[in-house]
Amino acid sequence: MIKYVIPARRNSKGLPFKNRLLFEHTISTIPTEYFKNLLVSTDDEVLIEKCKSLGLNVSVRPDNLALDETSTKEVIQYHIDNNDIGLDDTVIMLYLTYPERTWSDIQDAYIFFTENEAKSLSRIQSAPH
Repeated sequence: MIKYVIPARRNSKGLPFKNRLLFEHTISTIPTEYFKNLLVSTDDEVLIEKCKSLGLNVSVRPDNLALDETSTKEVIQYHIDNNDIGLDDTVIMLYLTYPERTWSDIQDAYIFFTENEAKSLSRIQSAPH
């Protein structure tokens, strides 16, 4: 199964609450039929409430996993340990800091990933539209 994960910490070193600003744009690019496979991982109470109001799966990330030093691997491992993500799931991370990304970009990246039997895929730069 494909799991779409949006990591959205509350705090930001550069632009305070940037994830709050970028969240709605990212959600608006995802067709609603994929919401059932979407997990928002956050410690931000505003985003938690927004997710609940939209009927999204939200996991409240513990404080020790919401630090500047916290790795993506630690966050994913936490969600595996809490059965939010299965060991056989394919995880597509939807970082909020790529507002130019479209749903088509996500689909194209997944096709590239599967056709090339890749173990991971960091990012594919989208072509100008």
